[in-house]
Amino acid sequence: MLDNDVERKSTEEATVPIRETKEIPRTRFTSCQREQLENEFILDRYVSKTKIEDIAERLGVTETQVKTWFQNRRARFRKEQKQKQLITSHANAAYNGPMNSYTPVYSQPCLNQHTVVPNCGQNVNYLANHLT
Repeated sequence: MLDNDVERKSTEEATVPIRETKEIPRTRFTSCQREQLENEFILDRYVSKTKIEDIAERLGVTETQVKTWFQNRRARFRKEQKQKQLITSHANAAYNGPMNSYTPVYSQPCLNQHTVVPNCGQNVNYLANHLT
């Protein structure tokens, strides 16, 4: 029985048609086209069907290419926003870190210096003695 099962599987695999996909080459937009698409994106991230038709006609590309460009650009925009948010949250976490209520306290200016150093206990004395 086991041999029959193996034979059936191999027969079934052989009869399954292999789907051929047509690879469409990547569209390379000119710098002028990209600039116009970016300007449209700045005005409106989501464009209507009629606007897509208008842009495609103006730029000399297909509506599908314009639609795909906007989809990709929105995805890139979300990714950039997420990265900015992560950087901001990491920066805030680093600043607020273990000392959530950190507020800098400044000492008097060092001897013969116009700069102010943070009041860090012994470090202030060390800095004041070595900066003069």
